Amino acid sequence: MKKYFLFCLLFSCFWGISQPIAVSTTQYTVDQLVTEVLINTPCAIITNITSNTGSNHGSVNGIGYFQNTNPNFPMTNGIILSTSAAIDAPGPQGSPTLSGGWPGDQQLFDYMTALDIDPGLLGYRDASIIEFDFTPFTDHMSFNFLFASREYGFYQCDFSDAFAFFLTNTVTGEITNLALVPNTNDPISVITIRDSQFNIGGQSEDDCPSMNPEYFGSYNVGDPVGAINYNGQTVKMVAASDVTPGVQYHIKLVIADRNDSMLDSAVFIEGGSFDIGQPNLGENRLIEDGSAMCSAEEYELSTGLNPEQYLFQWTKDGELIPGATDPTYTVTESGLYGVLITAVFGSCEQNPEPVRIEIFNELEITNLPQNLNSCPNKGDVTFFDLRDSEIGVTSEPVIFSYFLSEEDALNNMNSISPIFELDNDITLPVTIWVRITGLTLPCSRVESFTIVLDNCVLQLEHLPDLSICVGSQPNSFDFIPYKDLVYHGIIGYTVTFYNSEDDALLQTNPIDNNIISNYTATNGETIWVRVQDDNDIEIYGIESFSLHLYDLPVVNTPQALSSCEVNGLGFATFDLSVNEVDIIGNQSNIALEYYRTYAEAEIGNAAASLPLLYTGAQGDIYIRVINSKTGCYIILTQALLIVEVPVLSNIAPLEICDSNNDGYGIFNLIPTTTAITGNPVPAGLIISYHETIGDANNNANRIQNIGAYENIVPNIQTIYVRVSRVNSNCYATMPIDLIIKPTPNITISTPLTTCDSNNDGVADFDLTSKVSEVLNGLDPLDYIVTFHINEENALSGINEISNPSSYSNLTSNSVFVRVESIGGGCSKVVRLFLVTNPTPVIVNPIATYSSCDDNFDGFQVFDIASKIPLITGTQTGLQVTFHYTLADANSGSNPLASPYQNVVQNVQTLFVRVQRLSTGCFTTTTMDIRVSPVPVLNVPVTPFDICSDTDTSFGTVNLSSFNAQLLNGGPDHDLKYFETQANAQNNVLPILNPEAYNNLEPNNSSVWVRATNKITGCFSVYKINFRILVSPKMPVTLPNIITCDVQNDLFDGITPIDLTQQTPLILAAQTIAGNYEVRYFTSLVLANVGTNWIANPQAYMNSTNPQTIWARVQNTAHPTTCF
Repeated sequence: MKKYFLFCLLFSCFWGISQPIAVSTTQYTVDQLVTEVLINTPCAIITNITSNTGSNHGSVNGIGYFQNTNPNFPMTNGIILSTSAAIDAPGPQGSPTLSGGWPGDQQLFDYMTALDIDPGLLGYRDASIIEFDFTPFTDHMSFNFLFASREYGFYQCDFSDAFAFFLTNTVTGEITNLALVPNTNDPISVITIRDSQFNIGGQSEDDCPSMNPEYFGSYNVGDPVGAINYNGQTVKMVAASDVTPGVQYHIKLVIADRNDSMLDSAVFIEGGSFDIGQPNLGENRLIEDGSAMCSAEEYELSTGLNPEQYLFQWTKDGELIPGATDPTYTVTESGLYGVLITAVFGSCEQNPEPVRIEIFNELEITNLPQNLNSCPNKGDVTFFDLRDSEIGVTSEPVIFSYFLSEEDALNNMNSISPIFELDNDITLPVTIWVRITGLTLPCSRVESFTIVLDNCVLQLEHLPDLSICVGSQPNSFDFIPYKDLVYHGIIGYTVTFYNSEDDALLQTNPIDNNIISNYTATNGETIWVRVQDDNDIEIYGIESFSLHLYDLPVVNTPQALSSCEVNGLGFATFDLSVNEVDIIGNQSNIALEYYRTYAEAEIGNAAASLPLLYTGAQGDIYIRVINSKTGCYIILTQALLIVEVPVLSNIAPLEICDSNNDGYGIFNLIPTTTAITGNPVPAGLIISYHETIGDANNNANRIQNIGAYENIVPNIQTIYVRVSRVNSNCYATMPIDLIIKPTPNITISTPLTTCDSNNDGVADFDLTSKVSEVLNGLDPLDYIVTFHINEENALSGINEISNPSSYSNLTSNSVFVRVESIGGGCSKVVRLFLVTNPTPVIVNPIATYSSCDDNFDGFQVFDIASKIPLITGTQTGLQVTFHYTLADANSGSNPLASPYQNVVQNVQTLFVRVQRLSTGCFTTTTMDIRVSPVPVLNVPVTPFDICSDTDTSFGTVNLSSFNAQLLNGGPDHDLKYFETQANAQNNVLPILNPEAYNNLEPNNSSVWVRATNKITGCFSVYKINFRILVSPKMPVTLPNIITCDVQNDLFDGITPIDLTQQTPLILAAQTIAGNYEVRYFTSLVLANVGTNWIANPQAYMNSTNPQTIWARVQNTAHPTTCF
């Protein structure tokens, strides 16, 4: 409902001069007073703002915003907290107002009581309080204030309203009052700050002396241009405290009347003075002032801010540092470092002053400290002079200090003496850390070296004993190879040989170097070896070995070995162990090894020796006879002789057909003899047949009737032929397979049927599908199956059908099947009849099956079985199944159950299989299932607002006017309105005249809209809520404003005019509580659209005299259409 008013501006003559402060309790909310007026720090985290004053208890508002242009008042703007109406604060000083009656503050009372400075204190009343939380950026916070009171003068010695600024550290719980007389612990009041020259009521200087008069600002009684309506005031003072950056603090600003509501007081807090600092990255660290970093040092820059409240981006030399987004940053290289700070909940940014970090050049060294080693001293400890490690480290002027840990060295603590004692039982290296500090550079570096005790007893290699065989080589030994072996030939050591251990220990009587390469020994003699460090007599090692003399083995000459030739290749297999007993008798510890050549036998590489069952050519091999204890050996010659074995020719298996398929038959073996040996049979050969290989090898149980031998093993039997030479045990055997081939036992009991895809009686048949039935259990790997057009071709095995897997019955409805056993000679023929079966006839494709989407997800459940009658029509004996893929439909696998929910969103194609149950013949088609979307309306979360002159009725509402917003540019769905959800769902009893609906009430503020898709018929139902907004009111009349022309030309009728003097009248006309905004316009058109309002209504310069001004009032919480 539009509410505006017009009034006229007229001029009259009135002159006056005053400069009081201006106070408003509505210009700013309490939150705005704190965040926009009081705080001067960008991105400050201010939370939990609360307040309490008379307006919270049905009385006057003691909290407000003030502005000042009076030079005698030391603040231009800020916050006032008063124990009476804040709007009564503007001067000049006059009669005191009497207002109050709301509660005081318990914390203030407890605090003042604990100080025991006001014995007459009974309680506090009329407290005005502002509280909030903040987080300081630096270690100090402060703000400016002054205290004013109507108690100054008459009552400055008797009464004491109180105020306090309670600062609480929310982490430690410590509470501090910041409103104290400087350099004291006294709270500020008229009693603690006063000037006795303003004592009134007969009180003398002696009775009521001045207290801290340097902080008393002014006495306002009788001052016609006083800025405030209080008897006196203090100077502008500072409330300050040290704080911990990044820690949350709580501050409570409170003032209250003492005991009663008379003689009010106020505290004025200067706008923008609440200073909680800015983030500070610290001081520069520069080479020129000696504060630069050392090269190995790390330096942490910190914002001191909470990462849950701020975002950080560190920079170096003006460039962003990738990944540096923490509240701290560790510097390791020189540069200009800064940080960009952004509040998480806001858009403000802070850029603290960057700091420059420089790094001293690294202390240079030429070499690392030397590792120290020594032989152990006699006794328990060995002394090391750690200063020996300094040699060659650097030529720079430095100081070396030593430590047992890197941490101590880095922190320059717990240094040790350079003369270091090391226990002799410590075998592992000990690490010493050295701190090298420059005398001209304020930096150090830390290095390390080790000290270790050497093992001065040499660890020599074990030397194996030496031996020789008597009679096979000279009776002398060569020690020279042991000189390099015993200590790896390391340069700087001398090796000598001795005949006794004592001589070796004392280095006396060494064996002459001229004979150590040809030393003559006795059996069992021990030789001692000493290895001596050429530079240190204390470092040596001793080792020993023995010398042995052994006899050769005693042997007999072996007899020649003979064996049968293998396969006529000139080789035979010999058992080399046959002669071993004859060669060595019953001697123990004697081993025999056989080799192809004498050279191999001399070498005696057992890995290259011959196996005892040796296959080779005729000739000589060599036996190495070895004493396994002494290693002494002798080599013998062994002769090998080969006897020729008869050569047999391989023959194919003997085969006959089995007429009755019992697996048995008669074989003639006589022709086989010449096939094996040749024709004629060579002289000197004996041929025989046997039923087992054992009988053949042993020449036993010969088959007697070789001209008519009946097999004893059905189907396949193996017999063996033996061919040997007269007067020799060399013979050859060969297996012969006797095979009885079965005649195929085949049958066909049923015709071959197939489905006629076009129902013309002609189809392609897969004749091979009948092979399994024809074979009747026979192994298909044993037979060849062919198909023929007539019986003659089948019997002759000619003109077989070339494409049996796709044979058309166009010329004949039968074919003939020939089955022949593999190998030929045994076959059988049967006739196969061909029959075609018709396939079902159906529509392709099937009409789309549609269903409405009931939950806006593109999926729906379909009763696909309901479409079966549509698919089959009048046909009977058919089975219909639905499938996800064509492959499933063709195979009849994985049929879909009904009802079925689509798995492809919105539209899915199903494959339909229609099969005739009697024949199994089928056809396939497709059917689309479609999920049709239901209409979607743009229904706002919040109710539609209806402006009304009353708060009890909506009046007449045009429901159709909301159609465009609901459709929101979408499809033109059919919209109907209903009074209940059930009616909307069932599409019954719609609202007949939605353009003039008048049945909305505060307790019945909803209707239901049904949206129907005009094409698919799918619909959706939404609830629409409405809210009554009571239109602002205007007074019946507004008085005209008449003022004097005081601007420049006093007779032109143009002067500044305060239009806002109408605002209280307009606000007083409102019947509903709310936050109202009053604006002034120069025309009705502008007032209606709410644009181009007068920007400075407090000092509007009229354009004509008189002039009509239009006022527009609007609840700021309501839409702009209600005014």
